Amino acid sequence: MRFKGKHQLDTVEGKSNETGLVGRSDRVVWRGLTLPAYLPRRALRDPVLAHGLTAPVKYVRLVRRRMGERSCFWVQLICEGTAYQQPNLRTPAERGAVGLDLGPSTLAMVSKTAARLEPFCADLDPQAAQIRRDQRHLDRQRRANNPDNYLPNGTVKNGRKGRRHWRASQRQRCTQARLANRQRRVAAQRKSLHGRLAQQIIRQGRTFLLAKVSYRAWQRRFGRSVVRRAPGLFVQILTRLAESAGGQVHSVPTRTTKLSQTCPCGSVSKKPRALRVHHCERCGVRMQRDLYSAYLIRFVDPDTDLLHADQAREAWPGAESLLRAAWQQAHPTHQPASGGARGTSHVRRRTAAWRQSRSSAEGSPAQPKSPDAVARHA
Repeated sequence: MRFKGKHQLDTVEGKSNETGLVGRSDRVVWRGLTLPAYLPRRALRDPVLAHGLTAPVKYVRLVRRRMGERSCFWVQLICEGTAYQQPNLRTPAERGAVGLDLGPSTLAMVSKTAARLEPFCADLDPQAAQIRRDQRHLDRQRRANNPDNYLPNGTVKNGRKGRRHWRASQRQRCTQARLANRQRRVAAQRKSLHGRLAQQIIRQGRTFLLAKVSYRAWQRRFGRSVVRRAPGLFVQILTRLAESAGGQVHSVPTRTTKLSQTCPCGSVSKKPRALRVHHCERCGVRMQRDLYSAYLIRFVDPDTDLLHADQAREAWPGAESLLRAAWQQAHPTHQPASGGARGTSHVRRRTAAWRQSRSSAEGSPAQPKSPDAVARHA
């Protein structure tokens, strides 16, 4: 038996649709309590909702969700059968392999007829700034309400004897509710962006190959970016949708393939992470690093994890224009017209240095954002 603490019981469900929570056509009955359900008008026009309402109900789940400082309740009907599948996902337009290079903040996709390089879930960046401001506000309120629970250097007291009861003011509770509501909206938007992007990728092919990486290690190294964009969750959604459409997602080990260091001509050279452009002095190939890795992974055998360099070399003349167009669209100012592009990291460092020198010359140095409450000590 599991026990729930205060404000932890958010879902209640039954074992069948015959006892406990029982779902009817327009209401839910629970031990003599009748709860009328609101069915949106678009349910009859939406094929997904219409498909779910025609299936028999297995059991009913009552869900509570907090919207700011108030709670709202939803009824979820768990039905028998399979989920509704869009026709264009059952029969993809292309049957070839699709290469993916997923990073903490970027996504590169290369198929036989399309290529794209774009920031991963860039629509979440404005919301992240709002969340960060609310977190700093909440931290200042918590420190003001509990000054005895912190050490002189700003850290929390360790040990049960040194800690005291944590007090929360009414304004602090309002800030917590506002922060939780904002995080809930960001999670819903992130899930929508993941599903939309996964459906666009699935239409490009049948087999999807991406590098096998540890997303838990990404959390330790790129904590904020991974928490904001959730690349591991995107891979799960892509795998589920690909299997529903009759496709497969394969993870390719990076230690044996070395896609970011290998060139189809046979040369292998190590590159630092800051170098974002692949340039081979032997064959003269110059391309954005993520796009080139996504291109090479298309020619990896999923069964043996071996790269067919001869096939990649033969298909390169037809795919170079697609990759260069995707690179130009993603970074229009970082690629010269002659095609000899330099690394984007060099341009970013030069731009940052120019802004800093300009602000110093004008006598108005750039001021950072409002600092955290914990001061830095040497």
